[in-house]
Amino acid sequence: MDGIFGVGLMEVVIILLAIFIIGGPENTAKWARELGRWVGKARRMWSEAVAEMEKDLGPEGKELLDTTRQITQATREVKTMKPARKLLAESTGLVNDVAKEVEGQAPEPPSSNGTGHTP
Repeated sequence: MDGIFGVGLMEVVIILLAIFIIGGPENTAKWARELGRWVGKARRMWSEAVAEMEKDLGPEGKELLDTTRQITQATREVKTMKPARKLLAESTGLVNDVAKEVEGQAPEPPSSNGTGHTP
């Protein structure tokens, strides 16, 4: 799933192009300003709600929120490391394959008669 709500970048571009064609340049600019106001209000309301919740929860709640944020950050870091782990696993597999191949091609060690010399 890519983008927000399963909508990718190309879909957003097509939607914006359709809005521009339908509304024209004057209405599109007016709609964009209005949308910006609504987004600003929503962000302020969200920030106020989070601040109120943090205040109501007290120090224990703040500690819990901090822990949650740390877990979220660690999860993001692990997700970004996934390609590197895959590459490491593939490289390790290749090295193991080559090692097995080399072991199969290695000559048998000479048998010794206990004196350190070969007969």
